[in-house]
Amino acid sequence: MRLSGLFVLRWTISVVLIIALAGLHSANAEPLSSSPEMLEDAELTDVQFIGVGQGWAVGDRGAIWKTEDAGRHWQLTDSPVNCRLESVHFIDESQGWAVGGWIHPLTHKTSAVVLYTDNGGRRWKRLNTSTLPGLRHVTFFDQRNGWVVGNSSAMYRSGVFRTRDGGRSWSAVPAERIGHWLGAYFFDDRQGIVVGRDSAVAGVTAGMMRRSQKPVSDWKPMRDVTFIGGVGWSVGDGGRVWRSGNHGASWQRVPLPEGVARQFDFRTIATVDAHIWIAGAPGTSVLHSADAGQSWELFDTGQRMPLAALSFVDAQHGWAVGAMGTILATQDGGRTWRSQRGESRRAALLAVVSEPQRIPFEMLARLSGDEGYLATVEIMSRRDIEVSQNKESSAAERSQAAVSELGGSFSEASWQFPLRQRGLKMPAEAIIAGWNIVNDNQGIARMEELVVRKIRQWQPDVIVTENASPDMQDPLAHVINQIVLAAVRRAADPEAFPDQLAVAQLVPWKVKKVFGVLPGDQTGTVTLQTSRLATRLGSSLADQAARTRGLVFDRWQPSPTRLGFELLINETSNKAGTRDFFSGLMIEPGVSRRHATNRSNEDLESLTNAARRRRTVDQLLARNRQDPTAGISWLAQLDDLTRGLDSNAACMTLYELSQSYLAGGHHDLAADVMRSLVTNHPDHALTESALVWLIQYHASGEIANRETDRNRQTRNAVPVLSGGGVDLQPSKGRFDNANPTDRSVFQLASRQTASGSAGLVSQRAANVFALAKQVRQSRPTLFAEPSIQFAIASAHRESRQLREANHLFAGLVRSHRVDMWSQCARGELWLADGKGLPPKTLLKCENTASKPKLDGTLDDGVWQDRQTVPIRSRLKDDEDWPTEVMLAHDNEFLYVAARCTIPSGVEYEVETQPRPRDPDLSHHDRIDVLIDIDRDFATYYRLTIDHRGWVSDACWGDTTWDPQWFVAARSDRNEWVVEAAIPLAALHSSPLPRAATWAVGIQRTVPGIGFQSWTKPAATEPDPAGFGYLQFQ
Repeated sequence: MRLSGLFVLRWTISVVLIIALAGLHSANAEPLSSSPEMLEDAELTDVQFIGVGQGWAVGDRGAIWKTEDAGRHWQLTDSPVNCRLESVHFIDESQGWAVGGWIHPLTHKTSAVVLYTDNGGRRWKRLNTSTLPGLRHVTFFDQRNGWVVGNSSAMYRSGVFRTRDGGRSWSAVPAERIGHWLGAYFFDDRQGIVVGRDSAVAGVTAGMMRRSQKPVSDWKPMRDVTFIGGVGWSVGDGGRVWRSGNHGASWQRVPLPEGVARQFDFRTIATVDAHIWIAGAPGTSVLHSADAGQSWELFDTGQRMPLAALSFVDAQHGWAVGAMGTILATQDGGRTWRSQRGESRRAALLAVVSEPQRIPFEMLARLSGDEGYLATVEIMSRRDIEVSQNKESSAAERSQAAVSELGGSFSEASWQFPLRQRGLKMPAEAIIAGWNIVNDNQGIARMEELVVRKIRQWQPDVIVTENASPDMQDPLAHVINQIVLAAVRRAADPEAFPDQLAVAQLVPWKVKKVFGVLPGDQTGTVTLQTSRLATRLGSSLADQAARTRGLVFDRWQPSPTRLGFELLINETSNKAGTRDFFSGLMIEPGVSRRHATNRSNEDLESLTNAARRRRTVDQLLARNRQDPTAGISWLAQLDDLTRGLDSNAACMTLYELSQSYLAGGHHDLAADVMRSLVTNHPDHALTESALVWLIQYHASGEIANRETDRNRQTRNAVPVLSGGGVDLQPSKGRFDNANPTDRSVFQLASRQTASGSAGLVSQRAANVFALAKQVRQSRPTLFAEPSIQFAIASAHRESRQLREANHLFAGLVRSHRVDMWSQCARGELWLADGKGLPPKTLLKCENTASKPKLDGTLDDGVWQDRQTVPIRSRLKDDEDWPTEVMLAHDNEFLYVAARCTIPSGVEYEVETQPRPRDPDLSHHDRIDVLIDIDRDFATYYRLTIDHRGWVSDACWGDTTWDPQWFVAARSDRNEWVVEAAIPLAALHSSPLPRAATWAVGIQRTVPGIGFQSWTKPAATEPDPAGFGYLQFQ
């Protein structure tokens, strides 16, 4: 093995090289370019006309269309970007701007793009926006003064920016809270109104942002806003139309004709004088008022595709754009519309899934990306209500980006079917009950109605949905599957949901086939091998899917070797219909399928050779996952491992190799591979995630302790205590009464260090500082992330550079954030001076003079008059299953006791099987104790005990960490009680200083019932920034 000193030298040299080259690379890689035929059906998101002749439309995949004859002919212009464009604005026939952005895999940060033209859109120039987040709206008032609006970020909280030099530089509007804005209207270059997710509204000036009164307290997004004089109009999902008579300070819902609101999700609004036009999904009709909202009428558009934007130049002439490249035009105020682009297009394939993680990625890559079938995805539920998703991009945005990169034409997410957090594993009855609460006790009926509407809107030949799960192992999949099957039958029935026909102008539609995705690697009626080469995409299905999974997941998810699909409905008349997804069907090119483009023989040969090389690498990676020691020799041959692969495949290979090392508990080996990735591929999309991991790895006190412990070659088991308990004595023989579980242990040779553990700490801090310098120069928005700032501060603190650490915390406080990170920063400054009340929840862990006898009775003196930690449900649904937790310590152990009431109607079976090491406890009532010893609020120990006394432990997700600790448990029909002793030496390699303070989370998860925690925010998947303080007395 190589010496740690050499590793540090290599690492330092590599960082210096990256810093030197950082200015030569784009730090945040854009999406890969799309084939020309994919631009034809790319969704269009905005349109603008100057007069009745000249117009522009922008959309997904960087598409920019231009017309000079009122839309009779549209020309696709050269675009300097591949990412999604959301908004376009021209101030005259020559000068215009277009904005958009893209999402970074795994970190889910966003980057903006701002384009400028001074020749009417014949050529576009990209302006510098290196630090701006993704944008959704642009408005200019002259060639210098303008606004853009979009996502918030760690660097720019408001998501609203102003320019006075035509977009060459931008200033952010100050704000305390984050905003995810979808639409905006600016009165002039000094003030405006922005609207966004969850019915958020805010007034904007150059110097501040003020939140307006929300029109309703619900989760419907407000998508667009405009003003007529001093009267504001805004539209959103659920057929909502709001009106404001006081410049946006407050909003009231506008009544619409009967049945309209239930049939449409509105996306766009346009006004001219007293005329108002509103459109959305489905795009069958445009809602119009000729008297400023006093009366309304629906105008038929003659097509079904969802409409995203409207542009009217006067009361008669207007245009609409939307899904699958649709462009419509009217010359009579919207009474009649004619198609200018995308006429008769419909989806060949519709995927209906419960949540983004269940999108069949490889299937979309093959059918849509490679074979050209037009595909759309409907996501039926959301998980951002109970637990906020503190991401720069929303789940809906990330899903749309993933589907687009796979070749799909459209994706959207429903707002009205919330789910509890995934770790609760709610049964079908509870899932439906949650939907009933927000759907007038008609959750199933409302979702079925919505799926029928989507089927009639998209008119697919084939639907793919989730597996039937008849054994109810996956209750959510079962519910979705049954709803889809029922909806397919009713979509063809002219008597079902008549308002969809009479009001929304949809027509019945008969689906030809329905497939269910089988779990695991099961084979089905159709089985897809993911190693298959997709020539249009230039990679294998697995590689394409692995990249796009990073847009949905925040952790690396390798592709399965195969996917099975069960044919559930088959309306074809011949046996050929069972052979493949579209076998036995006539799919018309130009309507439901892209026209084929043939690759040259040279291209095919190159792709085939690359695919062959990639398959060989995949086989090696598969062996490495089974036995990580088999790949140790690769560290000196990483160049050989990736030779012959393109940059994208090489990076994914390195990232996947690093993840296989992590799965085996070898953080040091993973770090070597990550270092190779960021050194040799500094501009790849995965490099950002690798940098975050490397900084947190080198800054982590838990990992430093883990590697110091590894150098001592220690591996221990958690003893199973007998019914009589055990007395813990301060001697080497205190474990004699314990019965360790049997297991094999993989011993990794220790890395040698030149100066012991103290030297290792200084080396780790030096690595953090070098990485931080690189990130600050090449990725300033990443450097601004509080999680990165805390990691750097932790390294300063471990190096006894307290002034530097506090400077970073003070900077976060000065940013006027109002969130959990602000509390963390204020808490660190409070710990430094001790003045006033603690900004975070604080628990004092008392010292005990005597050790408890671990027997689960909690009658020792240790627990008498001990402060009880309040463990509560945020939803206040835990009245009949309260939880009490107590903590204490002495010089050797941290003691934890918990008394957990069993919810009424729940019975736990007595476990008779021997307890394995680190079993899966996700289906059992359990307590988590989460310990962050260095308060970096990123890496932590996780110690879990369930109602049987079974345990699991992990260090930053690494379950191969096996500390020796003691657990006793007892239970009856009403409660279960656990008592544990955790050696402090297993958590901290050196003696604790006086009044040491750790960041700690304590929580209880009762599957199918609910969740409790000591501090908030908290979730079954822990959020370290929400931890409180545990202060040793």
